[in-house]
Amino acid sequence: MSHTMPHKKVGLLVAGVTAVAGLAGCGGATSSTSTAPPAVSSSEPAPSAPAEGPTAVRTVKLEVLGEGRAVQPIMYVGDFNGTETGGMTLPWSKTVTLELTPAEQKVGKLVSVVAGGVQTTDGQITEGSCRISVDGRKVVAAKGLCEYKVK
Repeated sequence: MSHTMPHKKVGLLVAGVTAVAGLAGCGGATSSTSTAPPAVSSSEPAPSAPAEGPTAVRTVKLEVLGEGRAVQPIMYVGDFNGTETGGMTLPWSKTVTLELTPAEQKVGKLVSVVAGGVQTTDGQITEGSCRISVDGRKVVAAKGLCEYKVK
């Protein structure tokens, strides 16, 4: 006596068997006839990374200009991220030395300073002015935010 299954059940059964068969080859079990890559002799030198070239050193000065004091934190990104708490006497500056890899020399490394609000000597609060200099040359001056890609 033969039993027949409806088409939907046969389709699901075939799909399930196919999925299980596909997973069997995903590394769950190993076979003694598997072909592993040949072992590398320890006497062979390890491949070395290609030489990248010389680094470039840049001196970057981040500044918040004016007279008075900062009423908001001064935030900056140079050789690392930093924050100076509010109340800093102006003018304020931070000088960092960056060593740029050859890749950074091509695409640039972002440095920035956020001046925030400053209280002038007459008590008024205004947006702070900032400036970035690289190797003694002014590259950016603005209000509020200064950013530059050092190459």
